[in-house]
Amino acid sequence: MLIVSDRALAVMANALDAGELAEEQVLRLAMGADGEYGLAIGEVREGDEIISRDERPVLYIDSETAPAIHGATLDVAEGVSPVRLALKMPEPGL
Repeated sequence: MLIVSDRALAVMANALDAGELAEEQVLRLAMGADGEYGLAIGEVREGDEIISRDERPVLYIDSETAPAIHGATLDVAEGVSPVRLALKMPEPGL
């Protein structure tokens, strides 16, 4: 499972509160065409892994992406302005 820091959860929850998403839209972690992981707006899919904050769904990860990032950590990037999230993959062999 992806490890998400409290700070990252707060940033995503605040972004969702400030945004104007349609009711069926959610924040997703997905791999882009460039092979990099990023956040995107999408819809709920069957089999999604759901990361919640205070029982509120905040982040959705599809069933293909979830195993590839198992053990990774999503946190706020240090010293970066504006606030950005960073995905740190686990060390090989751990």
